[in-house]
Amino acid sequence: MYMCNENNLMLKVFEAYNYKDRLWIMCELMDDALTAYVQNWYKLYTENICKYVLSRCLQGLAYLHERNIIHRDIKSDNLLMSMNGDIKLAD
Repeated sequence: MYMCNENNLMLKVFEAYNYKDRLWIMCELMDDALTAYVQNWYKLYTENICKYVLSRCLQGLAYLHERNIIHRDIKSDNLLMSMNGDIKLAD
């Protein structure tokens, strides 16, 4: 993720370090994963919202694949959303 910081489709990683034998990753703050929205607001989703989420996900995957990176864990927990409409891939 650190190698993909120049793209606005990936979750930005600011710093990663080892502290007391644990990996700490400082990354940009997003509101929640797509899973929470689907579970709580599924009745309010329109077809256009679903198209937008899928489009952003596919754009992010295309960006990774252009750089010969495979995500390997696409699921709603790894699609993060913000209240202003940003959708970013994470893992």
